[in-house]
Amino acid sequence: MAQSTETGISLTAGEKQDITQNLTLSNPLLWDIDSPHLYTLETVVKAGRRTVDNYQTSFGVCTFEFDSRKGFFLNGRPIKLHGMCLHHDAGSLGIAVPERFYERRLEILKEYGCNAIRSAHNPPSPEFLDLCDRMGFVVIDEAFDKWKSGYYEKYFDEWWEKDLENMLIRDRNHPSIILWSFGNEVQEAWNSDDEGIECATLLQDFVHRLDPTRPATLAAQNGYNGRFSAVADVIGYNYLEARMLTDHKNNPELKFLVSEELPYYSGEEGRIRSYTPYNPWNVVAAHDFIAGGFIWSGVDYLGEAAAWPSKGWPNGLFDLCTFEKPRAAYHRAMWNPEPIVRIAVADQGLDIDHGRDLWQWPKIAAHWNFPANYIGLMMQIHTTTNYESVELFLDDKSMGHQRTADFTNNTIIWNLPYTPGKLSAKGYNGKEEVAYYEI
Repeated sequence: MAQSTETGISLTAGEKQDITQNLTLSNPLLWDIDSPHLYTLETVVKAGRRTVDNYQTSFGVCTFEFDSRKGFFLNGRPIKLHGMCLHHDAGSLGIAVPERFYERRLEILKEYGCNAIRSAHNPPSPEFLDLCDRMGFVVIDEAFDKWKSGYYEKYFDEWWEKDLENMLIRDRNHPSIILWSFGNEVQEAWNSDDEGIECATLLQDFVHRLDPTRPATLAAQNGYNGRFSAVADVIGYNYLEARMLTDHKNNPELKFLVSEELPYYSGEEGRIRSYTPYNPWNVVAAHDFIAGGFIWSGVDYLGEAAAWPSKGWPNGLFDLCTFEKPRAAYHRAMWNPEPIVRIAVADQGLDIDHGRDLWQWPKIAAHWNFPANYIGLMMQIHTTTNYESVELFLDDKSMGHQRTADFTNNTIIWNLPYTPGKLSAKGYNGKEEVAYYEI
């Protein structure tokens, strides 16, 4: 336990004064994603011997840093950020969200292997941050989306300082927060002049004044001015893994993360819509200097619908109720040490809201129940695993044994004519069966 000495001050009515008190916490238990230990600071105000007010502040003790060569470290330990961008809504429950909804969502994401959340594109509720503190998630806390464009354009000049201050003052005691974000895909990033650089510098300096203990970040979009990225302590790239590799080669002192990551397709440098079927996480995992990546989006949300009858964003790894989709098998295999093999069947005729182009995934379903006119039709079957090989069975008859390394995205592709029955898969390390799944 740490305790400060009492401090007596005299104030006239209506007067305000800041009091600084120093406490020493010997050999603290560290807050970590695997062991999120929290302390409580109690502040007591007395008039004579009478307590007139008291306030409890939850906090944690940890160290973290971003390294331009080795990525992110928490308490001296290198950690790859398995991140998801999350909107604050709860589907049909709207935006006045019961705390248990958030708790359940984070429980599911924790088990899945997610360890980092980016609030998009506004500060989350205090209750959400409390849960991240208790459950062991690191957080990018984001103030707003655009600057002098979009919905915030008419408010920016008058309100940026107050809005940013409100976020920083309210949230700075949360040990889960590792980055303050002061913008996303701002129009000024495309400018050839210094307007955007000057604005970014202004905002970041303000963040540093109010909280000198944490770095700040900014999410850059396709075609942004390269000089712009040198402003932020850590620069976030939205869907620009290929450009990131080039920028790192040219500017090895910069610190990078993927602030928005496509769930399936990759883009080429200079041609973001190349629709390359090579999951961007492969790039993040292969390079130590990339601190991590944040999937857009981790969970479906209301808004940004493509076209009727779409009613929201359908391209998350989880649906609005945080039920895991078949497409989520890839990141589960990459992020989770537990043995996994999953089966999904590709069928472009499936009645699935495809959403916007870049964020799509081949239409797949985790079932083997198709109409009678499908009998005999060649079907493409995907088995995703984090182990060496898979053997596929149709009604307990082996359809063959294939090595994971011979395919991309840890997903083995099989072609079989449709026959009603049971499909099952066994995942192997060497000759040892380590995982099983059936549909």
